[in-house]
Amino acid sequence: AFDVGETAVPATTDGDALAWSAATVLSSAAGVATWDAGGGAEGAFTTAANWEGDAVPDLASGLTHLVFATAGASAQVTDPVRAWGLTFRAANDFALTARDAGSVLSLGLGGITLQDDPQETIAADWRYVRLGVSLDLTADQTWDLSANVKRRLQLEAPLSGDAARTLTITGAGALGLVAASDFAGNVVVKGGVMKILAKERPFGRADAGGTVLVDQTAGAQ
Repeated sequence: AFDVGETAVPATTDGDALAWSAATVLSSAAGVATWDAGGGAEGAFTTAANWEGDAVPDLASGLTHLVFATAGASAQVTDPVRAWGLTFRAANDFALTARDAGSVLSLGLGGITLQDDPQETIAADWRYVRLGVSLDLTADQTWDLSANVKRRLQLEAPLSGDAARTLTITGAGALGLVAASDFAGNVVVKGGVMKILAKERPFGRADAGGTVLVDQTAGAQ
């Protein structure tokens, strides 16, 4: 058996055998950590009471799936964090903030999901997820903006990632780009509504060669 993140290496030199790339890694999270805001006004990631089980999850390996918006209205990244992915449930609006410029959140294969609430109707109030923490994309990933058009993910801090990365946007919700971005990769918009609010570089560095592809057949706007 392989551990999550472990490189698979062939046990034979047989030319007819299945060859594994040196870059092959398993694509699922090793664990899930749910924010329950048990620390009250103390909204720091490093406060154990803010997580289910009252234990700070693994925030360094990039293998933990972090789940928010089940309780509380905000959480603060106080140190550099590496996460496999982020999910925001529809219970309430939610904001991720940063203590300072060094509090960067590195995001892996799991990307971002705005989760649907099966009890909601399309006429329900808007739900906003505001990301005021700098995001660094360390893997190709998808951001699912939910099937509900009244979901909005708003980037209020810079987005970064190298030229090899591809960010795919799906779902029916809205993505608001407020801050200038240093993202050097490609953006593929397959669904949802893009709201460009940044005055400079909303899609990243023009000198990096990345492209923005809008798939209008999938309902993107």
